Amino acid sequence: MNYIILYALTALASLFEWPVESGDFRVSAGIIVFMVALHHKRFSRPILMSLGAGLVVTLFRVGVASLSG
Repeated sequence: MNYIILYALTALASLFEWPVESGDFRVSAGIIVFMVALHHKRFSRPILMSLGAGLVVTLFRVGVASLSG
């Protein structure tokens, strides 16, 4: 799996989230997609992959928030 594809899938999946109990804590589908991909495909540098995915998800969410108002 290419890095760019994994980043894109993680960013898109991060838009879906589930609340845990009745508080403000939520679990994002992005972390689930990313962890499954890391487990399935052994990347040589998982920490760098995590930092890259976090940056892409942050930029994607800022972009979505700015476009939606």
